[in-house]
Amino acid sequence: MGATKQKIIDVAIRLYNQRGLGNVKVHDIAEAAAISPGNLTYHFKTKKELLTAVYEHMHEQLMIFYQEEDPYQTNFGSLESILRYLKIQVDNRFFYRDALEVLHFCPQTRESYEEHIHLATQFIWDVLLLAVQEGYMHPEPWEGAYKLMAKNSWSLLVSWLIEQEILGSKRVSNREMVHSLLSMHYPYYTEKGQEYFARVMQKLKQFKLSNQAERA
Repeated sequence: MGATKQKIIDVAIRLYNQRGLGNVKVHDIAEAAAISPGNLTYHFKTKKELLTAVYEHMHEQLMIFYQEEDPYQTNFGSLESILRYLKIQVDNRFFYRDALEVLHFCPQTRESYEEHIHLATQFIWDVLLLAVQEGYMHPEPWEGAYKLMAKNSWSLLVSWLIEQEILGSKRVSNREMVHSLLSMHYPYYTEKGQEYFARVMQKLKQFKLSNQAERA
């Protein structure tokens, strides 16, 4: 992809994050990118074409994450992996706020988003199964319990950014998100898992998780 096209996509994402999808015009993106509207439409003829490219940019980041963060090739519950995923979400938070609008405006993105949902829940499920194998979690109390937990974890990952937009980053920080996600699993932890939880919570304090910095 050419430098100008990538710049347009980056600027569009920044403005969508700051103002919301419906409040950003093509002219706003061109002005912020320091190019003429004609130059922008040369690269992306319509807003739909631009929004599709923006979505594909996010989708590519997520696919790279799933390829590189194989739960069976990394340490169980890697805090770095969780934070890396949250950063992708924060960097593209407009989508989680306006997902239905994006999918309605660009219906061709629906299939790839369905793929993402499947990969996300499968990834979490694999992590939970790995936790059982390595003695961090008890076997599931009934068949399908951890698959349901994976879906619930995914729902939490999707909804937290909207909650943060409403309540503010001081009340709903990235740190609180990680704590909430791992706390959901806590009742199923073995003693080894509880010790892991305590270590992660301590390690989490060492990370700089400023939402304001991420939003700059």
